[in-house]
Amino acid sequence: MRKEKGISQAELGRLCNKDKQHIELIENHKVSANTYTLYTIANALDIELKKLFDF
Repeated sequence: MRKEKGISQAELGRLCNKDKQHIELIENHKVSANTYTLYTIANALDIELKKLFDF
């Protein structure tokens, strides 16, 4: 979804107050994101939280 919206990992990180590396780790399933982080990512992407779980 991030790529579809044309947002870089660095930009998403800035929007979520996370660094690029943390976003990369979440996307690559290296770390689990807590509910608040998922909420901030959904808000930054302007999508509903449940969309992060549609795969």
